[in-house]
Amino acid sequence: ILITSNSSNDSDTSFKKNKKRKIKNHIIKKSIFDLSTSNSSSSSDESSSSLTVKNHKGIRQLSNDYSFDEDSDNSKSSHDHNILMKGRKNIRKLIIQNELSESTQNAMKEEELRKNRIQKRQKLYNDICDITTPLETEFCTKLVLDFDDKTNEELIAVHPDLVKFLKPHQMKGITFLWNSVFESLSRIKEHKGNGSILAHCMGLGKTLQIITLIHTLFRYSETGIKTVLIITPNATIENWCKEFNKWLHGIDEKKNFFVLNLAESKTYESRKNIIDEWRREHGVLITSYELYRSVVNYKYIDKFPSILEGLVDPGPDLVICDEGHVIKNHVTTVSKAVNRIKTLRRIVLTGTPLQNNLKEYYCMVDFIRPNLLGSLKDFTNRFINPITNGQYSDSTPLDVELMKGRSHVLHKMLEGFVQRFDYNVLTPFLPPKHEYVIYLKLADKQIELYQKYLDSYRQPELFTNYNMLQIVWTHPKLLELYAERTKSKREKQKYKDISYNESYSNSTEEVENRHIPVPISVLDSTITKKPNTYLKWWKPYVTKIDLESVYPYSKFIMMFSILQECEKIGDKVLLFSQSLFTLDLIQRFLENAEDRTYDKGGPYGKSWKLGADFYRIDGSVNIKEREDYCEQFNDINNSRLRLLLLSTKAFNLGINLVGANRVIIFDVTWNPSLNVQSIFRVFRFGQTKPCYIYRFISEGTMEQKIYERQISKLSLAFRIIDEHQIDRHFNAKCQEELYEFEPNTTKSKSLNLPKKDRLMAELMLRHEDLVMNILEHDSLLQNNEAEELDEDGRNAAWENYEKENDSTEVSIKQSLLPIFCRSESD
Repeated sequence: ILITSNSSNDSDTSFKKNKKRKIKNHIIKKSIFDLSTSNSSSSSDESSSSLTVKNHKGIRQLSNDYSFDEDSDNSKSSHDHNILMKGRKNIRKLIIQNELSESTQNAMKEEELRKNRIQKRQKLYNDICDITTPLETEFCTKLVLDFDDKTNEELIAVHPDLVKFLKPHQMKGITFLWNSVFESLSRIKEHKGNGSILAHCMGLGKTLQIITLIHTLFRYSETGIKTVLIITPNATIENWCKEFNKWLHGIDEKKNFFVLNLAESKTYESRKNIIDEWRREHGVLITSYELYRSVVNYKYIDKFPSILEGLVDPGPDLVICDEGHVIKNHVTTVSKAVNRIKTLRRIVLTGTPLQNNLKEYYCMVDFIRPNLLGSLKDFTNRFINPITNGQYSDSTPLDVELMKGRSHVLHKMLEGFVQRFDYNVLTPFLPPKHEYVIYLKLADKQIELYQKYLDSYRQPELFTNYNMLQIVWTHPKLLELYAERTKSKREKQKYKDISYNESYSNSTEEVENRHIPVPISVLDSTITKKPNTYLKWWKPYVTKIDLESVYPYSKFIMMFSILQECEKIGDKVLLFSQSLFTLDLIQRFLENAEDRTYDKGGPYGKSWKLGADFYRIDGSVNIKEREDYCEQFNDINNSRLRLLLLSTKAFNLGINLVGANRVIIFDVTWNPSLNVQSIFRVFRFGQTKPCYIYRFISEGTMEQKIYERQISKLSLAFRIIDEHQIDRHFNAKCQEELYEFEPNTTKSKSLNLPKKDRLMAELMLRHEDLVMNILEHDSLLQNNEAEELDEDGRNAAWENYEKENDSTEVSIKQSLLPIFCRSESD
């Protein structure tokens, strides 16, 4: 009998680590958990939606070859304003199979054999039990991971008190992890295991899936699993501990296990004691990436051999890397430290497996399945170049055909150990989500300043220009704040460049900036005019009224209008910005709203009180305070607290804010995953209201082009991860296009009012002079079925790929991985 559960899944209540804050360590020993369920439900983190890029006016793609994104090789901008167009990638003749390294060939053959074994066992189990896969909205009462094919005896099964809380996609996820990492009890005895990537989008309960898997492994001693290491961002450590307690407390089990927090130890002696206890008593050890890097690279670590034995060689029995995109670059110290682990049973959790480019994706795959994709040079030649060449509107037909074929081959190669579910699996359980991109008109003063800067004050470094132009398209007041704070910092101290290189090259998205994202000495060195003169370039063109008024700056007018209307209907709001300067100005305007009652465009309502009407959370707010603020905000009885001002970078991972159902993304980031993660703070298990997302974009500016580039990145991700085909409406232009300034060019003759959002429709009528265009974000990112390869095309892609590799032995076609799931009636 398939039964339906009314339980809803919670989410990870965790926060992004403030990188400048030192880890506070306390020696606290965790108690044994008596393992049980709770009436609340799953936790997790991430997401993204299925995609197609429509031919909407004004949307063009910028070259993927230039990026501000983390680990980009292009952070060094050209000193010449006129940058040459980059040509297509040079694809050499593909290397043949016997030219691949022996380790790569062996890894490919092993993966093919594993898939065949799984397929045969699944068919056998289905024949024995005579079962069919349940409907996506139905629930099973039993989840069997392994069985004896001779006696039909169930060997490994999930505890029924956990099964009752699992959604169908979570059952598939747990079964996928077992099959891809362990396979079977017999296989465990003769093989060291494999790795896998659980790439479920944010909000789908990845944490619950991992906890369920770990509980099952410890429940059966035959698995041989005694030590599990979880490496996670610092901000989510406490949430992992809470989730273990939440789901496992009270389960009636004779066998218990420890959950220990390494971050609660301060000295290496106490860390040694915790690790010794973990290895002796068996259980789960939780640590952060930074702490793990620091511990294993400690210069006197040889004095604590048991630490290295527990963490590195031979290491734990199972390693789980939460937010695994942290290790997407082989050259970072964190990635190097994690890659030292000898354990082969590795699980990576990420809602955004492909954030920027295929090289990052390669690093994650190579971590969980070493050698399978060959060297980065081989992978670039076999996949990156052909896939990149075929993504543009000006790609040749041959480029497009090859891109589709290689995307299909790569997707199928990885499908056996990369499982992806997007937010569509939430639709049976959650209210609808509506996401709008709102193109807002610049004020005349902003247009004047923007053009003046481009004509007379533009600098050689794109990074420097981006910071200044972002200030202009947001509000001129930020020019004054930027100059004042820069001057103040110069007077107090001269920045040292010791830790600068990594943070600067990691780009704007990696630095939680106040538009002073780099040391002052470095900033000065990129400015061709005298620094003091440069910082005051805007003064001749603005008045005091320009600086102090909300009107006529469209982002702030729309923000106040949304907040006022939401207050009337009882909806709470999250507002995300990547700039602390912008949050400063928003806070100032909110706290003094009554003083602007008679401003043009007003009234702006009553003044807001920090701590009562709204909270602000950025990197300076500690973990305990954040948890307290979020708990208050999610309290349905606290109707006065109706707004959270949030730093995009410091507050985007693993956090549950379902008390809100409207999100304002005040500015666009270079990394689309950050904006996506912001959205899924509200659209996740536990949400009871329809969700509305508003992305503010300053029309005609570099911000619009950044958003268009986000669509390009998401398109790449969905081609490979979800095998969707996205329309190619962009061409491969150089970074110079970023500087094209085209204000007041996207105004539609008649704006289509959003039919499913009455609040926004009314605001568009009220502010028709400010709104240039409005689009549905998801309409830009839909799968174009007409572009998909048919069965003949898929077969041809494989034949061409294998022919070019001169390989008849390796066929890495992937069959689906159904779950071992049966009902009581079976």
